[in-house]
Amino acid sequence: MCCRPELIGLVGPPGAGKTTLRSRFPHAVVVSLDENRQRLSPCGCSSNRDPVVRAFAVHMGQVAARTALAAGRSVVWDATNADSADRRGLVLLAAEMGVASRAVVVLPPLPVALEGNARRSPVPCWCGYARRVPTAVVTGMYRQIMRDLPRMLAEGWHSLTPA
Repeated sequence: MCCRPELIGLVGPPGAGKTTLRSRFPHAVVVSLDENRQRLSPCGCSSNRDPVVRAFAVHMGQVAARTALAAGRSVVWDATNADSADRRGLVLLAAEMGVASRAVVVLPPLPVALEGNARRSPVPCWCGYARRVPTAVVTGMYRQIMRDLPRMLAEGWHSLTPA
């Protein structure tokens, strides 16, 4: 490893390219809430919106992140992080572990994110959720991130970089 470990939080709406971007960090441990939800969901669905499954997926991610950071590895947290409370949790986790925190904002023009989301499967798994996120949800997350962007550094991130 060449560098000090850091917690890198990807911030962007569904379809923006966050999961593709994480390949830019080949030496980091990736924590993906979609992948955790898929492992925990009784139907194997990464889009499972059950709050219990989501809570366990976040907990599982925190355990993996703490373990990796304690071992001197960087962590990429792959989730939308559109909500300031979710981002605050990442900043607090980085502070607890004594590592730098970096928000990488993946915010292409809204039509690009909507197009990326439209390429996802519209077919719901048997739990009732499709991989494709409703357009109104993607648009709402996009607008929330745009509103929060000027204040993100004030949330406690050590750095904020565009993708």
